[in-house]
Amino acid sequence: MKIGLFMPTVNNGFIMSEAAPQYRPDFEYNKEVVQKAERYGMEFALSLVKYRGFGGKTDHWHWALDSFTTIAGLAAVTERIKLIGSVGLLAHHPAVAAKHAAMIQMIAGGRFWLNIVTGWQKSEYASVGLWRGDEHYENRYDYADEYITICEELWETGHSSFKGRYFQLDGARLAPQPPEPITVVCAGSSDRGMRFTAEHGNYNFIFGASVEALRETNQRLLAAGERAAREVKSIASTHRIMGDTDQEAAVTHPRKGSDVA
Repeated sequence: MKIGLFMPTVNNGFIMSEAAPQYRPDFEYNKEVVQKAERYGMEFALSLVKYRGFGGKTDHWHWALDSFTTIAGLAAVTERIKLIGSVGLLAHHPAVAAKHAAMIQMIAGGRFWLNIVTGWQKSEYASVGLWRGDEHYENRYDYADEYITICEELWETGHSSFKGRYFQLDGARLAPQPPEPITVVCAGSSDRGMRFTAEHGNYNFIFGASVEALRETNQRLLAAGERAAREVKSIASTHRIMGDTDQEAAVTHPRKGSDVA
């Protein structure tokens, strides 16, 4: 079994409660966490992308480190662990995202993975003037298809003149290209989302309240991969409150919350 973690790049981690520890992580703390994860032999560390939190009394996820720059910084101070940066598709043009990813891959020496986030939350992207209208929710994976196709063309050939419904490029160039192929991950749970991962990705995060639920979701993903004639693997995500003892975990000591996959 290989284990990775979702980094604490957003305030209060994954516990949306006033009773949980309230904290605002910084880069130094994330560096400490990821370097320790590397020493313990964890497989990967993933940083979230968030442009607006959920509000409420704790203003959950309002404090959020930038994903790409955080991962770039961590790439320079780690050696083995895979580093997964997240891109909100509505916030980055694909040619720009492809260039960022290629540079981080150079810094990471082939350890960088890209997590595709289609941008489903209207309030988050509308707050910065990037929401493409309510129809985007229904068409977000069609948008993602074009987006990742452009990235792949630039990574593989160094140029793209893609013409589609959402993007029209005219001789876009990418140099330098990434020194190693970039692994693509997603977290689509709908049939359409899994089809996107099966056609373009390498891994899909899956969620479930039980082993049976995870198994059923994994079977759906494998079936999508068979239809696309590609091998795609799952990463099961579970939440854990970490502590050296059961008692310490029960108290939820500040900065101990994390998500393990």
